[in-house]
Amino acid sequence: ELELKCDGIAALTLLTLGVDPMRLIEAVKKLERFNQRFSVAPNATDYPTLRDREELVTALVNRPWAAKTRTAPLGGR
Repeated sequence: ELELKCDGIAALTLLTLGVDPMRLIEAVKKLERFNQRFSVAPNATDYPTLRDREELVTALVNRPWAAKTRTAPLGGR
């Protein structure tokens, strides 16, 4: 649960910076691919699923106030 809350904070921070929060999900996907390729972390079940993370970030980005939060166009760095 704490990990998912941290994802939310990270997504909101990226949004405020004008960076597409879905980049967070892309980073998590890369980490999962790495872990699957080389080994599965023994504590993998302690983390939120990719689906849960995607749903959270999507829900935050689609909030009406989210558009007002952006300081730069989405996709910016």
